[in-house]
Amino acid sequence: MKKLYFLLVIAGFLLLPNSIIRAGDDSVFGSTTAVFLYPEKSSFLDSERLVINLIIQPNGSLINSTLIELDYNPEMLMLTSVNRANSFCDYSPLEWTDTVKGSYNLLCGTPKATSTGAFLLARLEFKKLKAGFTTLKFSDMTRVLSHDGLGTSVMLDREIHSIYLYK
Repeated sequence: MKKLYFLLVIAGFLLLPNSIIRAGDDSVFGSTTAVFLYPEKSSFLDSERLVINLIIQPNGSLINSTLIELDYNPEMLMLTSVNRANSFCDYSPLEWTDTVKGSYNLLCGTPKATSTGAFLLARLEFKKLKAGFTTLKFSDMTRVLSHDGLGTSVMLDREIHSIYLYK
């Protein structure tokens, strides 16, 4: 009986209309567009600074712009520099930092669409203010937009990073 029930569930799932099991251009069960942080390993042992690369990975979605809001604890970290050399973005109409709230914000894009690879958005350098655990996370406002001209958000993965700061 359990085997029959399992087979019926699987068969029903396979027969669902395509629009129900798909979100945008990405299959819910396949790869998803992601924005993530990639720390430079050498900066973990540095007692003064932490360097983190902000990366976007389309994983098959045709994308051309993004809105990033990265939150951090301003009692633990202070954003000291942002380097966008060799960035995915060809233009950036808005970029700002809120040192009181602890957030870095970037709205940027490129006229050419891309769907494969991993791309650097920015290299962020933080000054370590205290030792201990802290969190860096993308807010719910963070978006990666499809190259469809409609502002369709195709980002499905956001990472939250807990980091121990050595000082």
